Amino acid sequence: MNPRPSQSEATAGASQVDIACPQCNALYRVAATLTGRRFQCRKCGHVWRWGARPARTTSAESGVNMPSSEAGVAAPPAEAIPVAGSGSTIIDMSWVGKRLGRYRLKSVLGRGGMGVVWRAQDLTLNRDVAIKILTPPSGRGGDGTLSRALFLQEARAAAKLNHPGAVTVFEIAEDGGAQFIAMELMQGGMLRDHIEAHGPMEPRRLFRLLVAPTRALALAHERGIIHRDVKPGNLMFDDHGQLKLGDFGLSDVADDPTSLTLRGRSVGSLGWVAPETARGEQTLPASDIYAMGLVMLYALTGKPWLAAETRSKLLELHQNPPPLDLSDIEGLTPDASALLHRCLAPNPADRFRTAEELATLLEHCANEPDEPLIPQSVLMRSRARAIIASVGLAILAIALSIAFIFGYLQYLASGMKKPQSRPQPRQVVTIEPAGATEPGDGADGRDAGNWSWLGRVDERGLLFIASRQDRLYHVPSCLEARRILLRDMINYGSREAATGGGRTPCPICRPDVNDPSPPRD
Repeated sequence: MNPRPSQSEATAGASQVDIACPQCNALYRVAATLTGRRFQCRKCGHVWRWGARPARTTSAESGVNMPSSEAGVAAPPAEAIPVAGSGSTIIDMSWVGKRLGRYRLKSVLGRGGMGVVWRAQDLTLNRDVAIKILTPPSGRGGDGTLSRALFLQEARAAAKLNHPGAVTVFEIAEDGGAQFIAMELMQGGMLRDHIEAHGPMEPRRLFRLLVAPTRALALAHERGIIHRDVKPGNLMFDDHGQLKLGDFGLSDVADDPTSLTLRGRSVGSLGWVAPETARGEQTLPASDIYAMGLVMLYALTGKPWLAAETRSKLLELHQNPPPLDLSDIEGLTPDASALLHRCLAPNPADRFRTAEELATLLEHCANEPDEPLIPQSVLMRSRARAIIASVGLAILAIALSIAFIFGYLQYLASGMKKPQSRPQPRQVVTIEPAGATEPGDGADGRDAGNWSWLGRVDERGLLFIASRQDRLYHVPSCLEARRILLRDMINYGSREAATGGGRTPCPICRPDVNDPSPPRD
Protein backbone atom coordinates (compact mmCIF):
# COMPACT_ATOMS: atom_id res chain seq x y z
CA MET A 1 0.00 0.00 0.00
CA ASN A 2 1.16 3.57 -0.58
CA PRO A 3 2.70 5.89 0.43
CA ARG A 4 6.25 4.66 0.96
CA PRO A 5 7.41 6.39 4.18
CA SER A 6 11.01 7.41 4.64
CA GLN A 7 13.32 5.27 6.73
CA SER A 8 13.24 7.83 9.53
CA GLU A 9 9.42 7.86 9.59
CA ALA A 10 9.22 4.10 9.67
CA THR A 11 11.83 3.54 12.36
CA ALA A 12 11.45 6.58 14.60
CA GLY A 13 10.00 4.44 17.37
CA ALA A 14 6.48 5.71 16.77
CA SER A 15 3.65 3.53 18.01
CA GLN A 16 1.93 1.26 15.50
CA VAL A 17 -1.82 1.43 14.81
CA ASP A 18 -4.10 -0.64 12.62
CA ILE A 19 -6.24 1.11 10.00
CA ALA A 20 -8.90 -0.34 7.71
CA CYS A 21 -9.54 0.43 4.06
CA PRO A 22 -12.92 2.23 3.87
CA GLN A 23 -13.78 0.37 0.66
CA CYS A 24 -13.07 -3.33 1.36
CA ASN A 25 -12.23 -3.37 5.12
CA ALA A 26 -8.69 -4.72 4.56
CA LEU A 27 -6.54 -4.10 7.67
CA TYR A 28 -3.04 -2.54 7.68
CA ARG A 29 -0.61 -1.77 10.52
CA VAL A 30 1.18 1.58 10.10
CA ALA A 31 3.11 4.07 12.17
CA ALA A 32 0.95 6.59 14.02
CA THR A 33 3.15 9.40 12.62
CA LEU A 34 1.60 8.82 9.16
CA THR A 35 -1.64 10.57 10.11
CA GLY A 36 -2.88 12.70 7.24
CA ARG A 37 -0.95 10.78 4.56
CA ARG A 38 -2.59 9.25 1.46
CA PHE A 39 -2.87 5.46 1.31
CA GLN A 40 -3.78 3.03 -1.48
CA CYS A 41 -5.23 -0.36 -0.60
CA ARG A 42 -3.29 -3.31 -2.02
CA LYS A 43 -6.46 -5.41 -2.23
CA CYS A 44 -8.97 -3.14 -3.99
CA GLY A 45 -6.85 -0.15 -5.11
CA HIS A 46 -8.96 2.41 -3.22
CA VAL A 47 -7.11 5.64 -2.32
CA TRP A 48 -7.94 7.62 0.79
CA ARG A 49 -6.33 9.99 3.27
CA TRP A 50 -6.07 8.62 6.77
CA GLY A 51 -7.12 11.15 9.37
CA ALA A 52 -8.99 13.33 6.84
CA ARG A 53 -12.74 13.89 6.92
CA PRO A 54 -14.42 10.69 5.64
CA ALA A 55 -15.69 10.86 2.06
CA ARG A 56 -18.82 9.16 0.79
CA THR A 57 -18.46 6.20 -1.54
CA THR A 58 -20.44 4.71 -4.41
CA SER A 59 -19.54 1.16 -3.43
CA ALA A 60 -22.44 -1.27 -3.66
CA GLU A 61 -21.55 -2.58 -0.20
CA SER A 62 -21.35 0.77 1.56
CA GLY A 63 -24.24 1.55 3.88
CA VAL A 64 -25.51 5.03 3.14
CA ASN A 65 -28.10 7.50 4.31
CA MET A 66 -29.02 8.97 0.93
CA PRO A 67 -28.96 12.79 1.04
CA SER A 68 -32.00 14.84 0.22
CA SER A 69 -30.41 16.20 -2.95
CA GLU A 70 -30.55 12.75 -4.56
CA ALA A 71 -33.11 10.71 -2.67
CA GLY A 72 -35.82 13.31 -2.21
CA VAL A 73 -35.94 13.03 1.58
CA ALA A 74 -35.39 15.44 4.44
CA ALA A 75 -31.87 16.32 5.52
CA PRO A 76 -30.33 14.04 8.19
CA PRO A 77 -30.38 15.04 11.85
CA ALA A 78 -27.53 16.81 13.58
CA GLU A 79 -25.87 13.51 14.34
CA ALA A 80 -25.29 11.67 11.07
CA ILE A 81 -26.57 8.14 10.68
CA PRO A 82 -23.58 5.72 10.86
CA VAL A 83 -22.22 4.97 7.40
CA ALA A 84 -20.57 1.63 6.67
CA GLY A 85 -17.36 2.11 4.77
CA SER A 86 -17.45 5.90 5.00
CA GLY A 87 -13.88 6.34 6.14
CA SER A 88 -10.82 4.74 7.66
CA THR A 89 -11.31 3.36 11.16
CA ILE A 90 -8.32 3.23 13.50
CA ILE A 91 -8.39 -0.09 15.33
CA ASP A 92 -6.52 -0.08 18.62
CA MET A 93 -4.68 -3.42 18.61
CA SER A 94 -3.72 -2.98 22.25
CA TRP A 95 -7.13 -4.53 22.96
CA VAL A 96 -5.75 -7.93 21.93
CA GLY A 97 -5.65 -10.17 25.00
CA LYS A 98 -7.73 -7.80 27.13
CA ARG A 99 -10.88 -8.90 28.90
CA LEU A 100 -14.29 -7.40 28.16
CA GLY A 101 -16.91 -8.75 30.53
CA ARG A 102 -16.54 -12.54 30.47
CA TYR A 103 -14.79 -12.44 27.07
CA ARG A 104 -11.09 -12.20 26.13
CA LEU A 105 -10.43 -10.48 22.79
CA LYS A 106 -8.25 -12.44 20.37
CA SER A 107 -8.20 -10.87 16.87
CA VAL A 108 -10.03 -8.46 14.57
CA LEU A 109 -12.65 -9.94 12.24
CA GLY A 110 -13.79 -6.74 10.50
CA ARG A 111 -15.63 -3.48 10.98
CA GLY A 112 -18.97 -1.90 10.16
CA GLY A 113 -20.66 1.46 10.27
CA MET A 114 -21.03 1.43 14.06
CA GLY A 115 -18.24 -0.71 15.40
CA VAL A 116 -15.36 -3.16 15.12
CA VAL A 117 -16.00 -6.91 15.27
CA TRP A 118 -13.54 -9.06 17.22
CA ARG A 119 -13.04 -12.76 17.68
CA ALA A 120 -13.15 -13.48 21.39
CA GLN A 121 -13.17 -16.37 23.82
CA ASP A 122 -16.12 -16.86 26.15
CA LEU A 123 -14.26 -17.65 29.38
CA THR A 124 -17.38 -19.03 31.07
CA LEU A 125 -18.55 -21.43 28.34
CA ASN A 126 -15.08 -21.94 26.76
CA ARG A 127 -16.15 -21.16 23.20
CA ASP A 128 -15.24 -18.57 20.58
CA VAL A 129 -17.77 -15.84 19.82
CA ALA A 130 -17.93 -12.61 17.83
CA ILE A 131 -17.85 -9.36 19.82
CA LYS A 132 -19.04 -6.13 18.17
CA ILE A 133 -17.75 -3.09 20.08
CA LEU A 134 -19.47 0.26 19.50
CA THR A 135 -17.06 2.82 18.04
CA PRO A 136 -16.88 5.88 20.35
CA PRO A 137 -18.04 9.23 18.86
CA SER A 138 -15.38 11.09 16.87
CA GLY A 139 -16.56 14.54 17.91
CA ARG A 140 -17.56 15.51 14.35
CA GLY A 141 -20.99 13.85 14.20
CA GLY A 142 -22.57 14.58 17.58
CA ASP A 143 -22.31 12.87 20.96
CA GLY A 144 -23.01 9.35 19.67
CA THR A 145 -26.56 9.17 21.05
CA LEU A 146 -28.04 7.92 17.77
CA SER A 147 -25.26 5.39 17.26
CA ARG A 148 -25.80 3.99 20.75
CA ALA A 149 -29.56 3.80 20.17
CA LEU A 150 -29.13 1.97 16.85
CA PHE A 151 -26.57 -0.32 18.45
CA LEU A 152 -29.07 -1.31 21.15
CA GLN A 153 -31.84 -1.65 18.56
CA GLU A 154 -29.69 -4.08 16.54
CA ALA A 155 -29.30 -6.32 19.58
CA ARG A 156 -33.00 -6.15 20.49
CA ALA A 157 -34.12 -6.89 16.93
CA ALA A 158 -31.79 -9.89 16.57
CA ALA A 159 -32.81 -11.19 20.00
CA LYS A 160 -36.43 -11.45 18.78
CA LEU A 161 -35.40 -13.90 16.07
CA ASN A 162 -34.64 -17.28 17.57
CA HIS A 163 -34.30 -18.90 14.15
CA PRO A 164 -31.68 -21.19 12.55
CA GLY A 165 -31.48 -18.82 9.57
CA ALA A 166 -30.46 -15.77 11.66
CA VAL A 167 -27.21 -15.02 13.51
CA THR A 168 -27.79 -15.61 17.23
CA VAL A 169 -27.18 -12.76 19.71
CA PHE A 170 -26.05 -13.96 23.13
CA GLU A 171 -26.02 -10.70 25.09
CA ILE A 172 -25.48 -6.95 25.03
CA ALA A 173 -23.40 -5.48 27.82
CA GLU A 174 -21.03 -2.68 28.85
CA ASP A 175 -17.64 -2.88 30.49
CA GLY A 176 -15.44 0.08 31.35
CA GLY A 177 -17.53 2.42 29.20
CA ALA A 178 -17.33 0.13 26.13
CA GLN A 179 -20.68 -1.14 24.85
CA PHE A 180 -20.59 -4.46 23.03
CA ILE A 181 -22.77 -7.22 21.57
CA ALA A 182 -21.75 -10.87 21.92
CA MET A 183 -23.02 -13.01 19.07
CA GLU A 184 -22.57 -16.28 17.21
CA LEU A 185 -19.20 -16.57 15.43
CA MET A 186 -19.74 -17.11 11.69
CA GLN A 187 -16.49 -18.84 10.79
CA GLY A 188 -17.40 -19.50 7.15
CA GLY A 189 -17.23 -15.83 6.14
CA MET A 190 -19.62 -13.71 4.08
CA LEU A 191 -21.46 -14.74 0.93
CA ARG A 192 -19.80 -11.75 -0.77
CA ASP A 193 -16.32 -13.12 -0.03
CA HIS A 194 -17.34 -16.60 -1.21
CA ILE A 195 -18.55 -15.30 -4.59
CA GLU A 196 -15.46 -13.11 -5.01
CA ALA A 197 -13.21 -16.12 -4.32
CA HIS A 198 -15.08 -18.89 -6.19
CA GLY A 199 -17.24 -17.12 -8.78
CA PRO A 200 -20.95 -17.63 -9.55
CA MET A 201 -22.87 -20.28 -7.63
CA GLU A 202 -24.90 -23.11 -9.14
CA PRO A 203 -28.61 -22.13 -8.99
CA ARG A 204 -29.99 -25.09 -7.04
CA ARG A 205 -27.24 -24.87 -4.43
CA LEU A 206 -27.88 -21.13 -3.98
CA PHE A 207 -31.64 -21.60 -3.63
CA ARG A 208 -31.09 -24.36 -1.07
CA LEU A 209 -28.77 -22.11 0.98
CA LEU A 210 -31.18 -19.16 0.91
CA VAL A 211 -34.23 -21.04 2.21
CA ALA A 212 -33.25 -20.68 5.90
CA PRO A 213 -32.26 -16.95 5.87
CA THR A 214 -35.40 -16.16 3.84
CA ARG A 215 -37.53 -17.90 6.47
CA ALA A 216 -35.68 -15.89 9.13
CA LEU A 217 -36.60 -12.76 7.16
CA ALA A 218 -40.22 -13.95 7.10
CA LEU A 219 -40.16 -14.32 10.89
CA ALA A 220 -38.70 -10.81 11.22
CA HIS A 221 -41.51 -9.38 9.09
CA GLU A 222 -44.11 -11.23 11.19
CA ARG A 223 -42.64 -9.58 14.30
CA GLY A 224 -42.66 -6.08 12.82
CA ILE A 225 -39.00 -5.90 11.77
CA ILE A 226 -37.88 -4.75 8.30
CA HIS A 227 -34.18 -5.50 7.82
CA ARG A 228 -33.47 -2.68 5.28
CA ASP A 229 -29.88 -3.86 4.62
CA VAL A 230 -30.12 -7.31 3.01
CA LYS A 231 -26.92 -7.76 0.98
CA PRO A 232 -24.17 -10.36 0.37
CA GLY A 233 -22.06 -8.84 3.17
CA ASN A 234 -24.83 -9.51 5.72
CA LEU A 235 -25.38 -13.16 4.73
CA MET A 236 -22.76 -15.31 6.45
CA PHE A 237 -21.75 -18.99 6.61
CA ASP A 238 -21.41 -20.82 9.89
CA ASP A 239 -18.83 -23.57 10.42
CA HIS A 240 -21.32 -26.14 9.02
CA GLY A 241 -21.72 -24.27 5.73
CA GLN A 242 -25.22 -22.99 6.51
CA LEU A 243 -26.08 -19.45 5.43
CA LYS A 244 -27.53 -17.02 8.01
CA LEU A 245 -28.84 -13.44 7.98
CA GLY A 246 -27.22 -10.93 10.32
CA ASP A 247 -26.60 -7.22 11.06
CA PHE A 248 -29.95 -5.66 11.99
CA GLY A 249 -28.28 -2.31 12.73
CA LEU A 250 -30.41 -0.36 10.22
CA SER A 251 -33.64 -2.29 10.72
CA ASP A 252 -37.05 -0.69 11.13
CA VAL A 253 -38.62 -2.16 14.28
CA ALA A 254 -42.33 -1.42 14.63
CA ASP A 255 -42.37 -0.94 18.42
CA ASP A 256 -38.89 0.62 18.85
CA PRO A 257 -38.77 4.45 19.16
CA THR A 258 -35.26 4.53 17.64
CA SER A 259 -36.72 3.46 14.28
CA LEU A 260 -38.71 6.69 14.12
CA THR A 261 -35.42 8.53 13.55
CA LEU A 262 -34.77 6.64 10.32
CA ARG A 263 -38.33 5.91 9.17
CA GLY A 264 -39.09 7.59 5.86
CA ARG A 265 -35.39 8.02 5.03
CA SER A 266 -33.52 6.17 2.27
CA VAL A 267 -31.42 3.97 4.52
CA GLY A 268 -29.43 0.96 3.39
CA SER A 269 -26.58 0.00 1.09
CA LEU A 270 -26.86 1.78 -2.22
CA GLY A 271 -26.14 -1.24 -4.41
CA TRP A 272 -28.86 -3.35 -2.77
CA VAL A 273 -31.93 -1.10 -2.45
CA ALA A 274 -35.40 -1.40 -3.99
CA PRO A 275 -36.72 1.29 -6.38
CA GLU A 276 -39.09 2.71 -3.75
CA THR A 277 -36.21 3.04 -1.26
CA ALA A 278 -34.01 4.72 -3.87
CA ARG A 279 -36.81 7.25 -4.48
CA GLY A 280 -36.98 8.11 -0.78
CA GLU A 281 -40.34 6.41 -0.24
CA GLN A 282 -41.29 4.20 2.69
CA THR A 283 -39.32 0.95 3.00
CA LEU A 284 -41.61 -2.11 3.06
CA PRO A 285 -41.20 -5.84 3.73
CA ALA A 286 -41.39 -6.15 -0.08
CA SER A 287 -38.22 -4.00 -0.20
CA ASP A 288 -36.35 -6.77 1.66
CA ILE A 289 -37.69 -9.30 -0.88
CA TYR A 290 -36.37 -7.13 -3.74
CA ALA A 291 -32.95 -6.94 -2.01
CA MET A 292 -32.95 -10.73 -1.66
CA GLY A 293 -33.55 -10.92 -5.43
CA LEU A 294 -30.53 -8.66 -5.99
CA VAL A 295 -28.46 -10.96 -3.77
CA MET A 296 -29.55 -14.01 -5.81
CA LEU A 297 -28.68 -12.30 -9.09
CA TYR A 298 -25.26 -11.32 -7.71
CA ALA A 299 -24.52 -14.86 -6.56
CA LEU A 300 -25.66 -16.36 -9.90
CA THR A 301 -23.62 -13.97 -12.08
CA GLY A 302 -20.69 -13.02 -9.83
CA LYS A 303 -21.37 -9.28 -10.10
CA PRO A 304 -23.98 -6.72 -9.00
CA TRP A 305 -26.89 -6.35 -11.43
CA LEU A 306 -26.57 -2.54 -11.62
CA ALA A 307 -23.32 -0.56 -11.80
CA ALA A 308 -22.49 3.06 -12.60
CA GLU A 309 -19.54 5.43 -12.51
CA THR A 310 -21.09 7.84 -10.02
CA ARG A 311 -23.37 7.56 -7.05
CA SER A 312 -26.07 9.70 -8.64
CA LYS A 313 -26.16 7.52 -11.78
CA LEU A 314 -26.31 4.35 -9.68
CA LEU A 315 -29.16 5.83 -7.65
CA GLU A 316 -31.01 6.67 -10.87
CA LEU A 317 -30.56 3.08 -12.12
CA HIS A 318 -32.08 1.74 -8.91
CA GLN A 319 -35.00 4.15 -9.17
CA ASN A 320 -35.77 2.97 -12.73
CA PRO A 321 -34.18 -0.48 -13.23
CA PRO A 322 -33.79 -1.88 -16.78
CA PRO A 323 -35.58 -5.05 -17.99
CA LEU A 324 -34.23 -8.23 -16.43
CA ASP A 325 -32.29 -10.58 -18.77
CA LEU A 326 -31.51 -14.04 -17.36
CA SER A 327 -30.62 -15.86 -20.60
CA ASP A 328 -26.90 -16.18 -19.79
CA ILE A 329 -27.36 -17.90 -16.41
CA GLU A 330 -26.60 -21.60 -16.81
CA GLY A 331 -28.88 -24.15 -15.18
CA LEU A 332 -31.73 -21.70 -14.51
CA THR A 333 -35.11 -23.42 -14.88
CA PRO A 334 -38.32 -21.66 -15.99
CA ASP A 335 -39.65 -21.74 -12.41
CA ALA A 336 -36.43 -20.18 -11.09
CA SER A 337 -36.57 -17.53 -13.80
CA ALA A 338 -40.16 -16.69 -12.82
CA LEU A 339 -39.06 -16.48 -9.17
CA LEU A 340 -36.33 -13.93 -9.92
CA HIS A 341 -38.61 -11.84 -12.13
CA ARG A 342 -41.17 -11.70 -9.34
CA CYS A 343 -38.61 -10.78 -6.66
CA LEU A 344 -37.23 -7.96 -8.82
CA ALA A 345 -40.56 -6.53 -9.99
CA PRO A 346 -40.26 -2.69 -9.87
CA ASN A 347 -43.75 -2.43 -8.34
CA PRO A 348 -43.82 -3.79 -4.74
CA ALA A 349 -47.37 -5.12 -5.30
CA ASP A 350 -46.06 -7.46 -8.03
CA ARG A 351 -43.50 -9.15 -5.77
CA PHE A 352 -44.08 -12.08 -3.45
CA ARG A 353 -46.69 -11.23 -0.85
CA THR A 354 -44.55 -12.63 1.98
CA ALA A 355 -40.99 -13.84 2.47
CA GLU A 356 -42.45 -17.21 3.50
CA GLU A 357 -44.01 -17.54 0.03
CA LEU A 358 -40.59 -16.79 -1.47
CA ALA A 359 -38.96 -19.41 0.77
CA THR A 360 -41.49 -22.04 -0.40
CA LEU A 361 -40.66 -21.34 -4.06
CA LEU A 362 -36.92 -21.35 -3.29
CA GLU A 363 -37.35 -24.81 -1.80
CA HIS A 364 -39.21 -25.95 -4.91
CA CYS A 365 -36.54 -24.56 -7.27
CA ALA A 366 -33.76 -26.14 -5.19
CA ASN A 367 -35.25 -29.60 -5.72
CA GLU A 368 -36.49 -29.47 -9.32
CA PRO A 369 -34.49 -31.16 -12.12
CA ASP A 370 -32.28 -29.18 -14.46
CA GLU A 371 -34.17 -27.52 -17.29
CA PRO A 372 -31.95 -24.60 -18.29
CA LEU A 373 -32.82 -21.58 -20.34
CA ILE A 374 -30.67 -22.14 -23.45
CA PRO A 375 -28.41 -19.25 -24.59
CA GLN A 376 -29.02 -18.10 -28.17
CA SER A 377 -25.63 -19.36 -29.44
CA VAL A 378 -26.29 -22.85 -28.10
CA LEU A 379 -29.81 -22.75 -29.50
CA MET A 380 -28.49 -21.92 -33.00
CA ARG A 381 -26.02 -24.81 -32.89
CA SER A 382 -28.79 -27.15 -31.76
CA ARG A 383 -31.01 -26.02 -34.64
CA ALA A 384 -28.20 -26.65 -37.15
CA ARG A 385 -27.75 -30.19 -35.81
CA ALA A 386 -31.50 -30.72 -35.98
CA ILE A 387 -31.60 -29.63 -39.63
CA ILE A 388 -28.77 -32.01 -40.54
CA ALA A 389 -30.51 -34.82 -38.70
CA SER A 390 -33.81 -34.02 -40.45
CA VAL A 391 -32.15 -34.19 -43.90
CA GLY A 392 -30.65 -37.56 -43.04
CA LEU A 393 -34.00 -38.87 -41.83
CA ALA A 394 -35.68 -37.62 -45.01
CA ILE A 395 -33.18 -39.51 -47.20
CA LEU A 396 -33.70 -42.63 -45.11
CA ALA A 397 -37.49 -42.26 -45.40
CA ILE A 398 -37.27 -41.98 -49.21
CA ALA A 399 -35.12 -45.09 -49.41
CA LEU A 400 -37.56 -47.03 -47.20
CA SER A 401 -40.50 -45.82 -49.31
CA ILE A 402 -38.86 -47.05 -52.51
CA ALA A 403 -38.16 -50.40 -50.89
CA PHE A 404 -41.76 -50.61 -49.66
CA ILE A 405 -43.22 -49.83 -53.11
CA PHE A 406 -40.95 -52.40 -54.76
CA GLY A 407 -41.96 -55.02 -52.22
CA TYR A 408 -45.63 -54.20 -52.61
CA LEU A 409 -45.46 -54.59 -56.38
CA GLN A 410 -43.88 -57.99 -55.91
CA TYR A 411 -46.63 -58.88 -53.47
CA LEU A 412 -49.34 -58.00 -56.02
CA ALA A 413 -47.56 -59.99 -58.67
CA SER A 414 -47.61 -63.09 -56.48
CA GLY A 415 -51.44 -63.10 -56.58
CA MET A 416 -51.80 -63.12 -52.81
CA LYS A 417 -54.57 -61.14 -51.18
CA LYS A 418 -53.64 -58.42 -48.76
CA PRO A 419 -55.05 -59.24 -45.34
CA GLN A 420 -57.51 -56.76 -43.94
CA SER A 421 -56.63 -55.17 -40.61
CA ARG A 422 -59.09 -53.56 -38.29
CA PRO A 423 -58.12 -50.26 -36.68
CA GLN A 424 -57.84 -50.44 -32.89
CA PRO A 425 -60.09 -48.04 -31.03
CA ARG A 426 -58.30 -45.40 -28.97
CA GLN A 427 -58.76 -45.77 -25.24
CA VAL A 428 -60.00 -42.60 -23.53
CA VAL A 429 -60.08 -42.39 -19.76
CA THR A 430 -62.57 -39.92 -18.29
CA ILE A 431 -61.86 -38.37 -14.90
CA GLU A 432 -64.70 -37.02 -12.80
CA PRO A 433 -64.01 -33.33 -11.92
CA ALA A 434 -65.39 -33.30 -8.36
CA GLY A 435 -62.75 -33.48 -5.62
CA ALA A 436 -59.37 -35.10 -6.27
CA THR A 437 -59.37 -38.22 -8.45
CA GLU A 438 -56.70 -40.38 -10.02
CA PRO A 439 -56.83 -42.26 -13.37
CA GLY A 440 -56.42 -46.00 -13.65
CA ASP A 441 -54.29 -47.87 -16.16
CA GLY A 442 -57.25 -48.46 -18.51
CA ALA A 443 -56.92 -50.88 -21.38
CA ASP A 444 -53.67 -49.56 -22.77
CA GLY A 445 -51.57 -51.99 -20.73
CA ARG A 446 -49.59 -51.82 -17.57
CA ASP A 447 -47.09 -49.35 -19.08
CA ALA A 448 -49.70 -46.73 -20.00
CA GLY A 449 -48.95 -44.69 -16.88
CA ASN A 450 -45.40 -44.11 -18.09
CA TRP A 451 -46.69 -41.78 -20.82
CA SER A 452 -48.17 -38.28 -20.72
CA TRP A 453 -51.87 -38.04 -19.90
CA LEU A 454 -52.47 -36.08 -23.13
CA GLY A 455 -54.66 -38.09 -25.48
CA ARG A 456 -55.44 -40.60 -22.72
CA VAL A 457 -57.64 -38.42 -20.56
CA ASP A 458 -60.78 -36.54 -21.62
CA GLU A 459 -59.81 -32.87 -21.09
CA ARG A 460 -63.40 -31.67 -21.00
CA GLY A 461 -63.75 -32.70 -17.36
CA LEU A 462 -60.46 -31.21 -16.12
CA LEU A 463 -60.24 -28.03 -14.04
CA PHE A 464 -57.02 -28.20 -12.02
CA ILE A 465 -54.37 -30.95 -12.07
CA ALA A 466 -51.24 -31.82 -10.10
CA SER A 467 -48.51 -34.43 -9.99
CA ARG A 468 -47.75 -36.71 -7.09
CA GLN A 469 -44.10 -35.75 -7.57
CA ASP A 470 -44.34 -32.07 -6.55
CA ARG A 471 -46.46 -29.62 -4.52
CA LEU A 472 -47.79 -27.38 -7.30
CA TYR A 473 -51.16 -27.48 -9.06
CA HIS A 474 -51.87 -26.09 -12.53
CA VAL A 475 -54.54 -25.32 -15.09
CA PRO A 476 -54.59 -28.07 -17.80
CA SER A 477 -53.26 -25.73 -20.51
CA CYS A 478 -50.04 -24.97 -18.56
CA LEU A 479 -46.84 -26.31 -20.14
CA GLU A 480 -45.76 -27.80 -16.81
CA ALA A 481 -49.15 -29.56 -16.49
CA ARG A 482 -48.74 -31.22 -19.87
CA ARG A 483 -45.50 -32.84 -18.75
CA ILE A 484 -47.23 -34.80 -15.96
CA LEU A 485 -47.27 -38.58 -16.45
CA LEU A 486 -50.58 -40.41 -16.41
CA ARG A 487 -49.57 -42.49 -13.41
CA ASP A 488 -48.70 -39.35 -11.40
CA MET A 489 -51.75 -37.29 -12.41
CA ILE A 490 -54.26 -36.04 -9.83
CA ASN A 491 -57.35 -34.02 -10.82
CA TYR A 492 -58.92 -31.42 -8.53
CA GLY A 493 -62.44 -30.13 -9.06
CA SER A 494 -61.75 -26.80 -7.33
CA ARG A 495 -58.98 -24.57 -6.01
CA GLU A 496 -60.13 -25.36 -2.48
CA ALA A 497 -59.69 -29.08 -3.09
CA ALA A 498 -56.17 -28.46 -4.43
CA THR A 499 -55.05 -26.29 -1.52
CA GLY A 500 -56.74 -28.65 0.92
CA GLY A 501 -54.59 -31.41 -0.56
CA GLY A 502 -51.43 -29.49 0.36
CA ARG A 503 -50.83 -28.01 -3.11
CA THR A 504 -49.63 -24.49 -3.88
CA PRO A 505 -50.39 -22.51 -7.06
CA CYS A 506 -47.99 -22.80 -9.98
CA PRO A 507 -46.09 -19.46 -10.30
CA ILE A 508 -46.22 -19.72 -14.12
CA CYS A 509 -49.90 -20.32 -14.92
CA ARG A 510 -51.21 -18.83 -11.61
CA PRO A 511 -54.26 -21.11 -11.17
CA ASP A 512 -55.17 -19.20 -8.00
CA VAL A 513 -56.17 -16.18 -10.14
CA ASN A 514 -56.57 -17.56 -13.67
CA ASP A 515 -59.56 -19.64 -14.72
CA PRO A 516 -58.89 -22.98 -16.43
CA SER A 517 -59.22 -23.22 -20.20
CA PRO A 518 -62.82 -23.70 -21.45
CA PRO A 519 -63.82 -27.26 -22.26
CA ARG A 520 -63.13 -28.45 -25.75
CA ASP A 521 -66.06 -29.68 -27.89
